[in-house]
Amino acid sequence: MQNRAYFSVRNADIIDDQDVAAPLSVMEQDIKSYVQAQKLLEDIGASFNVPVDYVKSTPYLMSFMRDYQLKRHIEKYFADHPDEVGKVNKDTFWLKRRTLDRYDKVPNNNARLDRVMAHTFKDNAEFLLWVPPARPYYQPQGVFKNVSDFSKTLVFSSWEMVPRMIAGLLSYEAERKTVGKLAKANEDKEAHYFYTGEKRYPSARLNFSVSNGTPNAMTLFCLMYPSQFLSRCYDPIDCINRGLTLREIEKEIKGKIADKLAKYETTTSGVQDKRWYYIAPFLLDGAGYVTTWLNSDSELTSYDDEDERPNDRKVFLPIYKHLKSFIVKRITEESVISAKSRTTFWMC
Repeated sequence: MQNRAYFSVRNADIIDDQDVAAPLSVMEQDIKSYVQAQKLLEDIGASFNVPVDYVKSTPYLMSFMRDYQLKRHIEKYFADHPDEVGKVNKDTFWLKRRTLDRYDKVPNNNARLDRVMAHTFKDNAEFLLWVPPARPYYQPQGVFKNVSDFSKTLVFSSWEMVPRMIAGLLSYEAERKTVGKLAKANEDKEAHYFYTGEKRYPSARLNFSVSNGTPNAMTLFCLMYPSQFLSRCYDPIDCINRGLTLREIEKEIKGKIADKLAKYETTTSGVQDKRWYYIAPFLLDGAGYVTTWLNSDSELTSYDDEDERPNDRKVFLPIYKHLKSFIVKRITEESVISAKSRTTFWMC
């Protein structure tokens, strides 16, 4: 099996299944989970047993089960016998809110989950914002430097609670290893996973906000704006063919941007006007492209996710209106006045 899997991977097939043949190390908590679940059913007089594969597939059954006959039977029993609810308070049944809130490690309690965790988080994969490319445009840097073998992991299961469990516990573990680590290292503020009414630490870095109708952190807007000029500054195929390093690519792009902005004279004294940072991409593109983009009202303010629409629109609309009122007039005038006057107008 291992030789076949190795041959498969080396020949660029999709699936490497060599882990399937590797034996699992059954843990004490696997057995304890089954014993406690079976004991609960016996205590409430259920006429059926706990399917062994339930326990083999998912820890914390009561937290992740939903539309299962077993869960409905248990819920009905304790709805009729609330004084006996202590019977279901077992350490293998539920995730502990206090554990999550303190960013503590949640015990896997399951041999299969233990294997998935070990495989998923090898090589500090929690720091990867995306799957590393199989054919990178340049030599990977930072956390992507030595993870060329990292890929997506497929998990197959017959039970609908398994995807919920994997998504919940793996995403929590990734946050615990990153955000949680930073939060717990801050001696000035107690770490909390759940919202307590206070500002969370670390705070979101890419966060637009509005104060008294005025947008804040507008420098972040350049990360959202689809600049035509910037997209044309970099041709990955050309750079690969020329064998350019990342430093050489950055130098070329920097030169193109500097040449384009050279006509806009700025002073080297006084306080820097931070508006320059998010206005520069508009200057690079010119009046025609920018006004067309800004006039695409319906597309810019529409959302696919109905749940996020009210809050996102509340923040984004003032930002959009601010940009439109501030820029459309100026970029139109920018096309007919001198370079020196343009600079003065944009930087006022």
